[in-house]
Amino acid sequence: MKRIAVLGAGGFVGARFVEFATLTGAVEVVPVIRSFKGAARLARFGPCWRRADAGIVEELGPAIANCDAVVNLTLGDFGDLAGPAVAMFDACAARKVPLFIHLSSAEVFGRMEDAGLHDDSPPVTGHWMEYARGKIAAEQALRERFRDTRVACVILRPGLIWGPRSPWVVGPARQMAAGSAFLLGEGRGICNLIYLDNLFHSILGVVEHTPAASGCYNVADDEVHTWSDYYQALARELGIEFAEVHQLAALEFRQSLLGRLDGIKQTQVGKRIKKALSKPAKQRIKRLLSLLQKAPPDSGLAPVGAPNVTQSDWHLQNTLHKPPTEKFTRAFGSLNRFSFDAAMAQTGQWLRFAGFARQ
Repeated sequence: MKRIAVLGAGGFVGARFVEFATLTGAVEVVPVIRSFKGAARLARFGPCWRRADAGIVEELGPAIANCDAVVNLTLGDFGDLAGPAVAMFDACAARKVPLFIHLSSAEVFGRMEDAGLHDDSPPVTGHWMEYARGKIAAEQALRERFRDTRVACVILRPGLIWGPRSPWVVGPARQMAAGSAFLLGEGRGICNLIYLDNLFHSILGVVEHTPAASGCYNVADDEVHTWSDYYQALARELGIEFAEVHQLAALEFRQSLLGRLDGIKQTQVGKRIKKALSKPAKQRIKRLLSLLQKAPPDSGLAPVGAPNVTQSDWHLQNTLHKPPTEKFTRAFGSLNRFSFDAAMAQTGQWLRFAGFARQ
């Protein structure tokens, strides 16, 4: 049985991968967490984890010793994703781990405006999103190590990772319950999805395919769906009328005041400021934002229950194409086990269990 070290095992994707691997018995998994709070999601599996900073070669080395592969599922500091990625690769080389799988993102291609896009196409330049710029920098740094024969480096580019507990499920479900869910341009944009367990089968397929060839590979669900398709399916599972979803024009993006504030909160500077604020200060800011949300219609601010379209929403819902996945299939086979309908049925079951469905 192959032994896989999972970096970022305390996060949403990492913890589910540990659960998936443990319950299926497909591989022996070694969860690696950076801090002890990351062990909370893994607690029911016992003290199976190892602690190490994935960005420090000397710390990571002992944690990944005697493993057949290392999978990087860390979220990291968006402003510096390249440095830790290189450190992980170097740790694999030092400990003679033959395979390093790095999770990048289809977001490196932006809105995928070119129908001829392929796995080896260059990423977009000057991307507005800090997350995407970090992923692009990490890819570029790892590409320079493709010729290093000590470690095979496989970069996987999933789209939106969805399924139980996913932010791409919980977020729309909460918006639908609050009456603030929306679609832009009738939801005609491509919703580039990959179901959690399909992603995990792809990762395991790479691990089992020895030796793997270094390179970049797009991964996605088999079907092509629009945002309208996705929201209609979610609404059915939630017992909510699709007609309640606001239909907005797909115009050029103009960010609201609250949207700009949300954007600042997601930057590394914003996160540091939030961490430095006292609890009373955070409470005062929350009260102020609450007052802004209740402002009258002629104030130019969105009233309660109205859609709050962020730049990320506008960007994703205006995606034009789905990236091709033929390169991955040629190299590792067709590994998706869940169709969209089967995955949505499982997701809907979890949504009802978690209390999101309308009574």
